[in-house]
Parts: sequence; C-alpha cells; structure tokens
Amino acid sequence: TNLTGTFIACREAGRVMLAGRGGRVINMASIMGLGGGGLYPSPAYAASKGAIVNLTRELAAEWAARGIRVNAIAPGLVVTPMSQSFYDTPGVTERRTAVVPSRRIGMPQDIADAILFLASDRSSYVNGEEITGKFKNQQTIGNQTVLNFRTNVPEQMVNNWEFVKD
Repeated sequence: TNLTGTFIACREAGRVMLAGRGGRVINMASIMGLGGGGLYPSPAYAASKGAIVNLTRELAAEWAARGIRVNAIAPGLVVTPMSQSFYDTPGVTERRTAVVPSRRIGMPQDIADAILFLASDRSSYVNGEEITGKFKNQQTIGNQTVLNFRTNVPEQMVNNWEFVKD
C-alpha cells in the first residue's frame, strides 16, 4: 500500500491542482528508498519507498510547468510511538546519535517542520527533491552504523579538496 496509496493520492490531488492554479504535493518516502540495505531487511519496503522517490521526481518534472511542485520527505528513524521500543533498547540511542552530525534523533516535529517548509512559498525553487533525515554518507550494516566520507568522490578530489572549490 505504500506505493499504491501514494500513487492514487497523487493522481487525485493532481487532477484538482492541474484544473486549478497549481499546488504542492509532499510524499512520504524513507531513507530505505534511497538505497535500501539498511535499517532492517525489508526489500519490499525499500522497493516501495524507492518507487515513491521516483514517482515524486517524475511528477515534479511533468507538472512543474503547470505550477505544481512535488517533493518527498525521506526520514531516517524518528522517535514515534511505533519506534519507541527500538530506542528503549540499551545503547541504541547512543549509537545512533554518535553518527548523526546534529547528535540527536529525529522527532515528529522535525518532519512536520520539513512539510511546512515544502508547502510554503519559501521553498518555491525546490521541486523533485527529497529531504532526508540521515547523514548522506551513513550506511547501516547489520546492527552497526558506519560512515563513509568518500562515497562517490574520486580519490584525486579527496586528496586535494577540489570538490569544495568553485
């Protein structure tokens, strides 16, 4: 239902927005949809959330000229009633916060704030994007989170910092 529900909601909202003056669509994806292989073994979940990411990008490109912006939020683990027992496990919160640059776990208000931003005119140039809730080069392998600072960066760029120059 992840993909089907999102597809139907986009289709129906799109009909109204395309007939009117445009609008904003904000889909809920997951960091699992940006590469899978992470928090827990669930290929179907990762595939459905990855499909939502690509649906978001496709609709953004297709509807942009008609005044509709389509973006997604792809949170990492957030403390919610559903995930609270995970964070209650001894050591989990400490291990997770150690690899997050802000040194804190996401909360529902963080997601709400991202939605408000994407729905507002302050994001008028943002279209077809995913706001993620994880450190971009973070990977979870088994039950251990590791950082890979060199992901997709050629070795010569890492050595002389060309990637930060204009």
